[in-house]
Amino acid sequence: MAETTMQLLTGEIIVRRPHTPASSPLRAWSAADQLVLEHLGDADLGRVLIVNDEFGAITCALARAEPIVWTDSALSRAAIARNLAANDLAPLSDDRVVHGHHQPQGQFDTVVVRIPKTTALLDYQLRVIASLCTAETKVVGTGMVRHIRSSTVDAFEQLVGPTTTSRATRKARLIHTSPTGDAQGPVVLETTRFTAAGLNVVQHPGTFSAGHIDIGSALLLEVLRELPIPEGWPTIVDLGCGNGVLAAAVAALWHDAQFVLLDVSDLAVAAATETWDANNLGDRMTAQVSDGFKDMSDGSVDIVITNPPFHQGHALDSAMTDRLLAAAARVLQPGGTAYVVAQRHENLHTRMLQWFTDVEVVSKHPSHVVLQATTSA
Repeated sequence: MAETTMQLLTGEIIVRRPHTPASSPLRAWSAADQLVLEHLGDADLGRVLIVNDEFGAITCALARAEPIVWTDSALSRAAIARNLAANDLAPLSDDRVVHGHHQPQGQFDTVVVRIPKTTALLDYQLRVIASLCTAETKVVGTGMVRHIRSSTVDAFEQLVGPTTTSRATRKARLIHTSPTGDAQGPVVLETTRFTAAGLNVVQHPGTFSAGHIDIGSALLLEVLRELPIPEGWPTIVDLGCGNGVLAAAVAALWHDAQFVLLDVSDLAVAAATETWDANNLGDRMTAQVSDGFKDMSDGSVDIVITNPPFHQGHALDSAMTDRLLAAAARVLQPGGTAYVVAQRHENLHTRMLQWFTDVEVVSKHPSHVVLQATTSA
């Protein structure tokens, strides 16, 4: 059972991972969160920006400073809100929450950066942060040692200013950067465009499988392109849509289908929308930043296609994957079908039989499989 009470130099706070079974060993904070909070202590931090807080540990601990929180994840925003409430702390007002595809405004005295999973997202965020700093701003990065490479430190140095690192403590490390204070904003959101599967694909920083179609999605795309065109006006949901290439490829063949694109990432949904528009696929798509199917009705969908997430941040989280697939079964109509990519070692086939009547392997690869799962009619 994971801890839920985080001990701080100034007291303790409750921090829980959302949708996580009590038996899960996964905590809602890391040693990197603990280390940066110990470093900051109870000092007067001035105007504070927190970047990439995963579940709210940093936001709750620094609530006294009324920080601005910048995160690309709808799941993180919801977790932060719940953990603030659990600690009887005031909720973040709308002007203190910045979504991933937007940029914070004004100058800051203290910036805390939790190292994200992708280098491209970190580079973009650091360019923005540099434009928000004066020469007196304190910029502190925090992460587990295994996630901080020499290129990570170089990015802080090159994009923000002179940088040093702390000694490793409990397998975590801090990055200390002194901004030059001369960077100008706003920073243009870098967009990569490439051609794949005969489509124009738009990519934003941090979107899964940058610059190419990953093995699993390519395998799923082969399966989908061989399917007969469904009759009528079916509703297709692409869960974890990323840059939108799967939905766009199917939409190019299924001209009467209606599409719903879902992803927890603001930047992914923005990229998927641009990919759809770049291929002139018409006015039959809705894209939503969403933690799974939470806003969708039971039995409202004909087909779900997904290359589902298996990690939350850096941590493998099978409970999250199971929650999303159980919800996929819920929103499918009787006799509806889900096409799911999985790594072979995940044993997802067996797990999915909890929610689907029939699960078949319809395509194989040395590392991945595509599963076709059907609900009862």
